[in-house]
Amino acid sequence: MMNWTKPWLRRVAPVCAVLLLSCWSLFALDPAKSVYQFNCRNWTRQSGLPAELITGVTQTKDGYIWIGTQKGLVRFDGIEHKLIGITPLQGQNQEIRSLCSARDGGMWLSVFRGRFGFYDGRKYFPIKDERWAAESFEATPVLETPDGAVWTGSVEGLGRWVEGKPLETFMDTNYPNSVLAFRAGSQGRVWVGTVERGDCFIGRAANWWPSRTTH
Repeated sequence: MMNWTKPWLRRVAPVCAVLLLSCWSLFALDPAKSVYQFNCRNWTRQSGLPAELITGVTQTKDGYIWIGTQKGLVRFDGIEHKLIGITPLQGQNQEIRSLCSARDGGMWLSVFRGRFGFYDGRKYFPIKDERWAAESFEATPVLETPDGAVWTGSVEGLGRWVEGKPLETFMDTNYPNSVLAFRAGSQGRVWVGTVERGDCFIGRAANWWPSRTTH
């Protein structure tokens, strides 16, 4: 259970509640109105955001909001945005391409030039598999599914990594297709948004099936 006695958590909680209520009422929003006509607050570089190109947002179990930017990873506590240097990537490009919270805490990151790994709030641990270590591997999205598998996308294809389970781990670069987004679905499926093949879903065997809504 989250410790609400922390002062910054009490401050960020109303912000999260407003966002949640806003999402719940999206179906009743007037489409003729701009999003800025509703109860909305935005942050820019003038208000403390270190960068304005945002590639992803997630919240970890400790309550922090994490933001991926072209300058690196940013932590938001409800008041202050802080640019966090990722060890051991100091001195290298730290552009975050995608991030997602992990089921056991922390988060998964995809970093510019093909690096994927886990960040626990203090240290970055790259995926220990040479197939995910190539600098030419242009990283795009990353997703952890409920079964603990980590899905990674790139401009060359996609991969599925499961720690300690090599038979359930694969990297598929045989079909050149850029992956832009992942979404966990039912029955163990993962929905994949691509550049050339539209909206697809994929099973554990790395076989593609076009969505019925794709034209």
